[in-house]
Amino acid sequence: MYDIDKFVNTNKSNIEIDESNFGEDQAKAKFEESIKFDNINEQAFPVLVYEMNTKAVAWYDLEMFMGYAP
Repeated sequence: MYDIDKFVNTNKSNIEIDESNFGEDQAKAKFEESIKFDNINEQAFPVLVYEMNTKAVAWYDLEMFMGYAP
């Protein structure tokens, strides 16, 4: 298992979505278009950590409308 805090803090945000153009759900969906994942870990809510095969691959902050995707 990975350390959620370490993953989020060492992978700096590289995507920011202009929430004025989207609603909250649409902004999240727009972010999700850029990644491949099979699970969403909500332990760090409001930060969502996206996983593929139990490994963290991306994160998205629902309040800040920003995240990290490789």
